[in-house]
Amino acid sequence: MTPVRSAEPQRRYRLYVLGNSLNNLGNAFYLVVLPLVVYRLTGSSLSMALTVAAEALSTLLLPLWGVWVDRTSPLATIAAALMFQACISAVLPLGLAGGWLTAPDVYVISFLVGVGANALGTAQARVVPMMFPASKARASAGLTTAYTATTVVGPLLAAAALAHHQELSLMWANSVSFLAPLALWPWTRIPAARPVAAGRERLPASLSAGLALLRQQRATAIPLVGALVALGLSYSVAAVFAAYRLLHDFHWPDAAVGLMFVALGLGGLVGTRLPLWQRRYPLHTWLAMDLALNAMGLAAMMAPWPGMIPVGLGLTGVGYLSLAVARNLWLQEAVPTTHLARANATIRTATGGAGLVGTVLLGVLSRGVGVEWSFGVLLLLGALPALWPLGRLLRSGASSRPAS
Repeated sequence: MTPVRSAEPQRRYRLYVLGNSLNNLGNAFYLVVLPLVVYRLTGSSLSMALTVAAEALSTLLLPLWGVWVDRTSPLATIAAALMFQACISAVLPLGLAGGWLTAPDVYVISFLVGVGANALGTAQARVVPMMFPASKARASAGLTTAYTATTVVGPLLAAAALAHHQELSLMWANSVSFLAPLALWPWTRIPAARPVAAGRERLPASLSAGLALLRQQRATAIPLVGALVALGLSYSVAAVFAAYRLLHDFHWPDAAVGLMFVALGLGGLVGTRLPLWQRRYPLHTWLAMDLALNAMGLAAMMAPWPGMIPVGLGLTGVGYLSLAVARNLWLQEAVPTTHLARANATIRTATGGAGLVGTVLLGVLSRGVGVEWSFGVLLLLGALPALWPLGRLLRSGASSRPAS
């Protein structure tokens, strides 16, 4: 079912989804190929961690992007971010084909691609409610479902290409995919919104606006952000280190490792649908479910059997994407559209900062105790925010018992 009902907005919506899906398909190729490239260059788990950390570092700029998008038209930001990512990502296949690509080059590319992706995501968070104001929640959910579908199809196509040693073709496809949304702009007609923040508002005050909006809703925002931080510690690095274990410990071929990413995509696809069922429960029950799924996934990736690694990756995908959908739905219901970009950027900065900490921690620990035990440390750290929803769950269960 198309989330937007009337004919003309429905046509615009489908074209908007098509352009973003083609772009996301290229991103899926990039996520599969990048850890393989770093492993072939260095053979080091720490180098793979630094690649993920470089991208996570770019999330610290998210508050600035939130202010920028709220104070300007998001249309120009989307166009610039897409073109920037297309150019930067093209350096990867050029360097690999030319034989001059090094690990530090990959770190810089990963950081810059992350900068562009964060600018794009922040602008899109504001654009979608503007384009489809009558059905913004359904439109956002439909986009998330389309995104997760590409995380399944993309790794399948990437695995087929890797079986024929087509790494460079996948990298070029990723670079070209950033142009797909731009090519469809004449038909999607993204609105050029006017700035909504006062032009003379100082930057520090503007940066704190997103945090202030969240404080107003702290009864819901604090546990939700806490859960996202807990999952962010491991989610961004789980796939990369799962790939490292399969390559280094179990000697899987590249094509088989590419198929492993399908498990993450399938988990994400389930995670986007799970909130439809979870919404009947209180928030603390919802959060406890997602944190438990993440914990089970990390535990599975510690197992000595390689077949458990894709299973664990899928479970972490279910938990994280379910919370991501909850974040988007809550923001659209609780935060005014005029300040949506700042509030969204504030939450994503907290999650990205946790991903940066988790990535560096896992990279350092993997040198000493091994990758599988490093996952155990993240499992313990990620369990700490679960104490709040579990405590609420136990208290609500106790209060519902009949008195003896």
